[in-house]
Amino acid sequence: MKSQSTIDKTKLAKSPEDWSALLSSGADWFVRSNEDLQQLLASEHNPLRSVDKATVEEFVKSLLFKSGGLAHGKYAPLADKLTYNQFMEVWAHFGMSPKYFADQQDYYCEAAGSCSYWSGHICTSSC
Repeated sequence: MKSQSTIDKTKLAKSPEDWSALLSSGADWFVRSNEDLQQLLASEHNPLRSVDKATVEEFVKSLLFKSGGLAHGKYAPLADKLTYNQFMEVWAHFGMSPKYFADQQDYYCEAAGSCSYWSGHICTSSC
């Protein structure tokens, strides 16, 4: 992942089709893997810098990456630690618009290609 301070919000996925296109694009500006996430968290652009270490670790451990992007994660630990704008900035680093996040929230990756309801989780079309 190429570290940068601003994200071009016009490139954020707004639908499963956008998500698929973004993942297959070869773009290097968003978090595609745990390694990319570790690079972001170590940078000056870390969107979780105000969150305590234990909460960040719980969030990071919950993430599953597949097909070049985020497939699943548990966002519940972050929900009350960040403002709405800060929370949405986290997802922008993963390539998601607020709309795409809202459409995918409260689901978890039960099995490959199968998202099921679970509050506080996110399941993308990469599951």
